[in-house]
Amino acid sequence: MYDSYLVDKKVLVIPIIWPCTNKGTTLTNYIDDQPSADASSFAMLRAFQKFIAHAQATLDCNIRINVLAHSMGNRVLRETLIKLKYDVFPKVFPKVFRNIFLVAVDVVNETLHKDESGSVITDYQKVTPTF
Repeated sequence: MYDSYLVDKKVLVIPIIWPCTNKGTTLTNYIDDQPSADASSFAMLRAFQKFIAHAQATLDCNIRINVLAHSMGNRVLRETLIKLKYDVFPKVFPKVFRNIFLVAVDVVNETLHKDESGSVITDYQKVTPTF
């Protein structure tokens, strides 16, 4: 549907879903799924690495990623960006993200503060979050 609204632009929506458990009550399921979400960051990291490699190989590539992370997807995104910044690109963090939307977030608000684990979410564009 996006292609009909955006002239001369292509949009590709890629949902990323991670494995979760199906045991216990709804609340215990949710809490038990947090380690699965954290572990899923390795798969998402691989996808981002492939995109970044493509962007770097294509000199005229002006493609940027817009991310909408919902609920526990915020945990996956945060852990992925931590690995991307500190393990894959420790010196120069590539600017591949245009917008990151955090919806119904499953991480504490303070995670975006300077020197907290989620500050990598704002590091990609060096914008200080407004609270």
